[in-house]
Amino acid sequence: EHSHILSKEMIDFEESKKFNNKMLDDIKFITVFCKFGATSQRKFLENKYPLHPIYSKDLYTAISKFCPTQKSLSNDVSLVLN
Repeated sequence: EHSHILSKEMIDFEESKKFNNKMLDDIKFITVFCKFGATSQRKFLENKYPLHPIYSKDLYTAISKFCPTQKSLSNDVSLVLN
């Protein structure tokens, strides 16, 4: 049925690298209020959660969830002008 071999290790790996809610709260705070970049956030998370692997792609994805987009910023300006 599948074009590849299903591996329990791959599923376990994907689960182990997910950020937990506490980590996501930290990422949100550091992104929104502290305005830290990915490198600073990575160092912070690696020190605070030394047993949890931090992968760049996952960190960038998490950060992007909390960054305002150009569209949302332009909508904010239009609300102020009205």
